[in-house]
Amino acid sequence: MTIQWFPGHMAKAIRLIKEKQNQIDIILEILDARIPLSSRNPVLDELFSDKPRLLLFNKEDLSDRFITNKWLAYFKAKNIEAISINALSGKEAHKIERAVKKVIADKDKKSIKCVVFGIPNVGKSSLINCLIGKKKVLVGDKPGVTKKENWVTVGKNLILLDTPGILWPKFKNLNIGYNLAVTNCIKEQRYDVDQVATYLCNFLIKTSPLAIKSRFKIEDNEKNPVKIFEKIAQNRGCYISGNELDYDRVYDLFLREFRSGKLGKISLETP
Repeated sequence: MTIQWFPGHMAKAIRLIKEKQNQIDIILEILDARIPLSSRNPVLDELFSDKPRLLLFNKEDLSDRFITNKWLAYFKAKNIEAISINALSGKEAHKIERAVKKVIADKDKKSIKCVVFGIPNVGKSSLINCLIGKKKVLVGDKPGVTKKENWVTVGKNLILLDTPGILWPKFKNLNIGYNLAVTNCIKEQRYDVDQVATYLCNFLIKTSPLAIKSRFKIEDNEKNPVKIFEKIAQNRGCYISGNELDYDRVYDLFLREFRSGKLGKISLETP
């Protein structure tokens, strides 16, 4: 299965951001801490190769802390400043502002213009709400909420350009599309939920089998996704009618519980 999602408003947003690049001092690139590589948009390098950049590993509360630290070290070894955050906590403003000032070349610059760039549903609007201390930006737990670019003033020094979540026309490999689907960065209508749930299940069987066993109360060491989904359906009472199992409900449940962290702090990529 090939997963792609590049609606017209994303292409338009790229054109508009390109027009504003001379106004921008630094790029705030927000990544999903669980998939730092899959959530990096290669279009950004084409647009702003000469701009200072700060990577923000959002959703650190859902990722494996040990692996996240390895990713931070990985990027810093490449001379790219990176910090991990939880934008929903509302307590990251000073940490981010300090990191911005560390990256920016002109330390005495009174007004720093930043573009907030990231894929859909990675937490851009949550980040801006965290920085301004109150909700002025529309936030939703689904991809594609922000539809246009907006300038937002933060404190005395920062001016942020909020942009729509932007993907790119073609993913390099299938795993990128699957990782984006698993973490809810692509609209569900663009992929087969059963295949994405199976992809995640196979990954967890190899890397975090205890997460499946403990969360869904599966006693044996089952390694067949079909059998695992069958047991989840039975344990959770997922039936359509009579004794017919409701697999669609199980796929949705499996993905939702991963996304919310109920299976534990799990990263899908390692350096």
